[in-house]
Amino acid sequence: VLVYSAEVNEQPAFSYFQRLNKEGNSKVALKVRSETYLAADFETGIILSQKDKESVRPIASLTKLMTALVATESIGRAQELVVSKRAHLTPSASGGLIEGEVFRADELLYPLLLESSNAAASVLEEYIGMERFRSLMNQKAEAIGLKNTTFVDASGINPENVSTSEDIFRLLQYLYLNRRPIFDVSGMREKTLGPHSWENINWPRGDNRFVAGKAGQTLMASDTLAGVFKVQFSEYGDREIGIVILGSSDRNADVNQLISFLESNFVYGNVPVTTLKKTPVFELGASIYRAIGR
Repeated sequence: VLVYSAEVNEQPAFSYFQRLNKEGNSKVALKVRSETYLAADFETGIILSQKDKESVRPIASLTKLMTALVATESIGRAQELVVSKRAHLTPSASGGLIEGEVFRADELLYPLLLESSNAAASVLEEYIGMERFRSLMNQKAEAIGLKNTTFVDASGINPENVSTSEDIFRLLQYLYLNRRPIFDVSGMREKTLGPHSWENINWPRGDNRFVAGKAGQTLMASDTLAGVFKVQFSEYGDREIGIVILGSSDRNADVNQLISFLESNFVYGNVPVTTLKKTPVFELGASIYRAIGR
């Protein structure tokens, strides 16, 4: 039986609703140390909180997300690569790679993304040629719409590797939708390969909210992080939220602050709206809500 009525009370599909106090402000304040950040629904791109999302900052080892992307598209996954003396002596993180070792190209993604191995980044860019590899990184950035992103090396050591929280969020989404194996590797807790055992150093291992992502740190960039986290919204379980932090003095504290803020200030569900304004504000019981991203 089909029952039809022209008088339908339109209700939105599942959406975000911000909890407000009587003055129309967020019920819980947000204290984040980073220079710029973005927190958005990873599936829909709806921005829930941001600060200077178009501000250009050094990104440190977040660079390696693009390194992995270019390497995957430019080098055959089964191509054997040798760890050179130069790569072995690359400053900072090595991932335990030893001069003369041979790896398949896809195997180098583990030390590259899990332990942020600068040596692995060097091996990959040496195979293509350093200048050519950097050119491909910038071409790919332009092709996928990273308008404010520039790369000058494959590791992120150079402070001239810069981007915005908005661009890095877009890169994370691109990897998830188009190069899922890279995204999945960045979410592994550990990987053992022969004598090597690499652990994910991007986020505390026991925190099951972490889905995938990459962290970085240099003197000029300070702490950086691009990750996807499961955030609990009371009306509809959890949602995967992309969080990008640039220029922070404590990235873990900032992410935890953001997650706490989102869980305290937002509901994801289907709440009746009594107005057809673009971003309606309405009362439901003892709470005031604002619809987000309708």
